[in-house]
Amino acid sequence: MANINTREQSSKIAKKEGTFTMAATVQDITLSVPDVSCEHCVKTIDGALAVLPGVETVSTDIPTKTVHLRYDSSQLSAEKIEAVLDDAGYTVAK
Repeated sequence: MANINTREQSSKIAKKEGTFTMAATVQDITLSVPDVSCEHCVKTIDGALAVLPGVETVSTDIPTKTVHLRYDSSQLSAEKIEAVLDDAGYTVAK
């Protein structure tokens, strides 16, 4: 089960001629990962996801068997996140 919340964030970029605003889409997603059972799982999942482009935060919770991510969806898709988890040996519950 995935919960996805999208919010627009603005960042200002200064140029010689002035300042303009560029919007980036940041998503918060919580994935149910039933096979999370120990600190090794947490380190494996967090390590695999933290290096992906666009990932701002990763938090894996053993008691709830969930993974929470905040990421820039213009750089990374939910499908890619699920594929990386699958490659690490963890299936996302649908």
